[in-house]
Amino acid sequence: MEAGAALELSTVLVPQAFLALACTANLAKNLAAVAASATRAPIYRTFARQNNMADITAKGGFGAALGRLRSGNGALAWGRQGSSRWSLDWLVVGML
Repeated sequence: MEAGAALELSTVLVPQAFLALACTANLAKNLAAVAASATRAPIYRTFARQNNMADITAKGGFGAALGRLRSGNGALAWGRQGSSRWSLDWLVVGML
């Protein structure tokens, strides 16, 4: 996933190869997501005790969502220090 994100960020450095880099980055990120989804169930199964896979899966999903929200809000707070349009940024995040 990180390699795909890094490749995505590198599109700024080589604008003439934007389409090829963006497509490759998207492919890399999607392959990482498929691999993560395929390995998630066996890992959750090791945590399950007595038929509580739904609880374990819900807690794992909640943890992932909370992590994404915290990192997104942290990035906005950090970026707000140099931005004069911070209210617009928070409005967009609220709409997501």
